[in-house]
Amino acid sequence: MVIGVVQRLGRAAKWVETRSENMQVMPQSRAQVQYAELGLKADGTITGLHCNVLGDCGAYAGFGGGFALSSTRLMAQGVYRIPRISFGSIAVLTNTTPTGAFRGAGRPEAAAMLERIIDVGAAELGMDPVELRRKNFLPPDAFPYTTLLGATYDSGDYDLPLREALRIADYDELRTEQQRRIDAGQTRLLGIGVSTYVEITGGGGAEFGAVEVGADGRATVKVGTSGHGQGHATSFAMLASDAWASRWTGSTSSSPTRRRFRAAAAPAGPGRCRSAAARCARRANCCSPRPRSWRRPSSRPASRTSRSTRTDTADWAWPAFPVRR
Repeated sequence: MVIGVVQRLGRAAKWVETRSENMQVMPQSRAQVQYAELGLKADGTITGLHCNVLGDCGAYAGFGGGFALSSTRLMAQGVYRIPRISFGSIAVLTNTTPTGAFRGAGRPEAAAMLERIIDVGAAELGMDPVELRRKNFLPPDAFPYTTLLGATYDSGDYDLPLREALRIADYDELRTEQQRRIDAGQTRLLGIGVSTYVEITGGGGAEFGAVEVGADGRATVKVGTSGHGQGHATSFAMLASDAWASRWTGSTSSSPTRRRFRAAAAPAGPGRCRSAAARCARRANCCSPRPRSWRRPSSRPASRTSRSTRTDTADWAWPAFPVRR
């Protein structure tokens, strides 16, 4: 609507919604009702997990309610060895604001459900919640690992970052202070929260990627993804530098030029969502193929290669440079 006004009037225009309008039409999220049961042995070994999740679609069939059937279900096993899982879910239409994707799109809901029931189990067994988690982590030698719900984990050592976090936070001292306040009858108590989870990257799809190499050896990387605060320019410049600088000789400069996204510079691009920028554009620009070495011809004018690349089609040739396999 605003674009149409600008085109019609030939001048800048701005529309600012009211708070009430925002609350009525901006998709909400996290609208799930979760029922979970966790099976545990006396020593803390997890024997099974049973879940029933209701996803609130809101009015007008908001697609966020469907996350209960998809991403919440997919990530329900988390980082733990769970030999049996039963998961039931349903999406429900209600008269509330429509729901949609909001920073994680159903996956944080799975983590919240699982981590909460882990804490409840630790309390009922009288175990430290950290001890219960560490006892049931998937071990490093289990990877690559496919969960009972279909998620594939390529690698992981979940105990390592948790140990480091505990060390930095001085976890034992925090627990001592927590108990001291309880024993002293203080009204200002100390709460300690622990959560361990695994996250997946965004989905695949097509992405535009182009690299222009100048006579001085500098590379200009263009991508179809738009950056609006994520730090794309910094990330792609570092990735391109790592991928290119070690593969060619005959140049005194290998630093890629950073360029902001402009519609005129990139002929296509899906925008950005699903945490997929680094996964899609990185492979389109920097990591396909992976030759051992190349040499830039000293007398050849500036060369260019570009291609719209799918994430599942990573092996394509750079026509501007001879490649030795």
